[in-house]
Amino acid sequence: RAIDSTDDKTFIHFDFKENFKYDWENNIKVTSRHFSLINVDIPKECRTDFIKKCNGSEYDLTSQGCCNEEIFEKKSHICQNERLLRFCDGTPYDTASAVCRFGKVIKYGFIKDKRDGRQYKTVKIDGQIWMAENLNYKTNDSYCFKDDESNCDVYGRLYKYGAAQNACPSGFHLPSKEDYNKLKEKAISYAGSKKDAHKILKSTSWEDSIHPDNSGIDAFGFGLFPAGSKHPLGHYNLDTRGGGNTMLWTSSQMGKDASYFFNVDFSSAFIDHNGNNFAYSVRCIKN
Repeated sequence: RAIDSTDDKTFIHFDFKENFKYDWENNIKVTSRHFSLINVDIPKECRTDFIKKCNGSEYDLTSQGCCNEEIFEKKSHICQNERLLRFCDGTPYDTASAVCRFGKVIKYGFIKDKRDGRQYKTVKIDGQIWMAENLNYKTNDSYCFKDDESNCDVYGRLYKYGAAQNACPSGFHLPSKEDYNKLKEKAISYAGSKKDAHKILKSTSWEDSIHPDNSGIDAFGFGLFPAGSKHPLGHYNLDTRGGGNTMLWTSSQMGKDASYFFNVDFSSAFIDHNGNNFAYSVRCIKN
C-alpha cells in the first residue's frame, strides 16, 4: 500500500515486482513517481522473494539483517559501519567495549600491561578507575587456581601479599582498604541495602543455584568472578555455597604478618584480614 504524493488521500495498490522498485536493504526508493511507502502485505507464496543469503545462510529481510557476514535480529541489533551493535533501551552499543545494565550503557576503557602485553578492561566507578578484571601477571609467589593455567585466563592469578604489593602495571596500584570501602558503600547505595551490595559487584555469570536472588547482577560492570584462594599449606579453597567466593588483597596492613582483604561471597561483601602467606586475587586501581 502506498500514497501518491500528489494526492495523499489516494491509496495505490500495485504489484511491487512490476510497478515499484525498492532496495529493501538500504531503504532507497526508486520510482517514476513519488510514493510514500506505508506498508507491504506479502502473500505467503511470495515471501521467498524476500529471503536473501548471508555468508551462505538464508535470512528473512523483514525481521533480520546481515552484518559483516553475520545474521542478526533487527529488534535487538543494528549494523553500523559493518559493526554489529546491540540495543540497550534503544541505544546501540558495541558488546566488545561496553555492557548494558538496567537500561544504561557502561563503557569500558582498556589498558595494556607493557610487561607481558596482556590487555585489561577498566571501568569508572564513583570517580575512580578500576580494572574490571583480575590481574593475571605472573610473578614469584603467584598461582593459578588448582595449578591449572586455564583458570588464570578466566579468574586471574592468586598472589601472596608480598607479591601483590608490586604486581600492578605502571599507572595503577593495589587499592587500599579505604578504596574498597568506598566501592562497597557505592554498591550499598545502589542496591538500597547492605545485604544486597555483593550482587552489584558480581559478574552476571556468578550464579547462586541455591539462592538465585544472590546471583550477580554486575550493575557497575566490575565483573567479579569466584576465584577462590590458596592456603599457606598448599591446598586451594573455594566456598561452594552460592557458587564460590573471592578475596582481593588491599594495600593496607594489619601489623607485620597480616593484611586486609576485600571478601565477596554467597551473601555479603566486607573487609577482613588474614596472614600474608595466603594467596588471593588482585584488582588494580588507577593512580
